[in-house]
Amino acid sequence: MLVDEVNPTTFVITNFSWVQGYAGTYNLSVNAAGIADLAGNPAMGSTNESWQIILVTPASLPPGGQPDTGISSTDGLTDTNSLVLSGTLGASNLIARVFDVTKRHVLGTAIVNGTNFSEALT
Repeated sequence: MLVDEVNPTTFVITNFSWVQGYAGTYNLSVNAAGIADLAGNPAMGSTNESWQIILVTPASLPPGGQPDTGISSTDGLTDTNSLVLSGTLGASNLIARVFDVTKRHVLGTAIVNGTNFSEALT
């Protein structure tokens, strides 16, 4: 994890991601106590953020995406390079990332509405 200065009053924490984490609940606390600028002016403020990483495949993934242009409208087959993957998550207020396990890379972060998610893929 790195802390980079954007300007004299703004900093950004970088070089960490969900891919490096293990499932669990995480907390990040930042407290400016004991920090001063070059003129000796003390920094003020603190903040806390919490998040949970769930590395479980959703239970209700669809057999394919939309449009389903196979022999039947429910066979999960398509003949297009642009489709929408959608499904249902086990809880609300989650972030769903679509991950290609064969190529081992993230395809995108899905749009989540309640417990439903969708991600346009090309």
